[in-house]
Amino acid sequence: RQIEAHLRLLTKQLRELEKRVHGLADDTESSITRIRSGVDALQTEVDAWGTDLRERLDDTNQTIRSESAKLSAQIDARTKVVEDALVAHIEDNEGYAGRQQ
Repeated sequence: RQIEAHLRLLTKQLRELEKRVHGLADDTESSITRIRSGVDALQTEVDAWGTDLRERLDDTNQTIRSESAKLSAQIDARTKVVEDALVAHIEDNEGYAGRQQ
């Protein structure tokens, strides 16, 4: 009888332990699902940030190219004005030198 009572107690404890193990497994699975969901949400957010940063970088690069082209055109125009003035001044000096001789 003692052995049977002891076996029933062990069986009962084993069933309780089995329930606890199943409960822990369910909790673990639930935690893993929440973690995966959180990782997916973070990845989506990181992807959105990456897209936004690429768009901003593209816009900035376009602005730099545009401003660079404008500055180059201004430099070219001012250089032409200075060159024309120098040529005119040289021609005036050559004409003056020719009149002096």
